[in-house]
Amino acid sequence: MHFSEHELEQIRKTLNERKAHIDRLILELRQESADLEMILGKMDAQMCEQETFEHFKSEIDHFVNQMFGRHN
Repeated sequence: MHFSEHELEQIRKTLNERKAHIDRLILELRQESADLEMILGKMDAQMCEQETFEHFKSEIDHFVNQMFGRHN
């Protein structure tokens, strides 16, 4: 199959447009992935803070119960 110079130019133009579109999509996905990674990192940090808080609260409750003889 042979293409004219004009047809080859049209094919090349179409392929370049598609490649540019795909490149933009890849950049958007990378940015979205980075955003999600940041959100997940923040969520992990908050979960660790919550676990630490609950651990110390439990220790403080235990200490207070021991000091004042209260038992739950």
